[in-house]
Amino acid sequence: MKKIFFFLVLSYSFAFGAQCQNGEDCFQKANEYYEKQDYKQAIELNKKACEMDVAQACTHLGTSYDNAQDFKRAFKFFKKACEMNDAKGCNNLGILYDNAQGVRGDFKQAFKLYQKACDLGDARGCNNLGISYNQGQGVKKDLKKAKELMSKACDMGEQVACDNYNILNESEI
Repeated sequence: MKKIFFFLVLSYSFAFGAQCQNGEDCFQKANEYYEKQDYKQAIELNKKACEMDVAQACTHLGTSYDNAQDFKRAFKFFKKACEMNDAKGCNNLGILYDNAQGVRGDFKQAFKLYQKACDLGDARGCNNLGISYNQGQGVKKDLKKAKELMSKACDMGEQVACDNYNILNESEI
C-alpha cells in the first residue's frame, strides 16, 4: 500500500508540478511554452519564476496581463520587476503611470521610471524619456535633451526613436 501511495504521489508531482528546478529553469520552460503558444502553461511557469525573483519572468507576466488589459495585475508584476532593476519592467511601469492604466496617472513618476529604464540600458525607456522632455511631462520641457535621448535610443536600435528624432529635427527647419 505504501509503495502504491508513493508511486501516485511521485506520478502526480511529475505530471503537475515538477516542471522546473529553479527560477531560471522555470523561466526558460515558460519561454518554450510561449513559443508553442501554450500561454496558460507559460503564465504558470512565469509566476513560479517571478516568485523565485527572476525579474524577466515578472516583466513577461506584466506584459501578459497588460495585453489582456488587466492593468492592475500588470502594475504588480512590472513594479516587482523594476524593483529588481529589470529595465523593460521599469519602462512598462512608466507607461502605466503615463497612461493612468491600473494606477493613478503621474507624469513625474513615469519620468522617474523612464529615467531608470534608460539608465539600465533600455532603448524604449530612453525614447520615452525623450518624449517626456519634448512634451514637458513630469519634467521641464527641454528639446535639446529630448533630441539627445531620442538619438541615444536610435543608436540602440529603437526605430521609433529614430523617427521621433527626425521629426524633432524637421520641426526646427
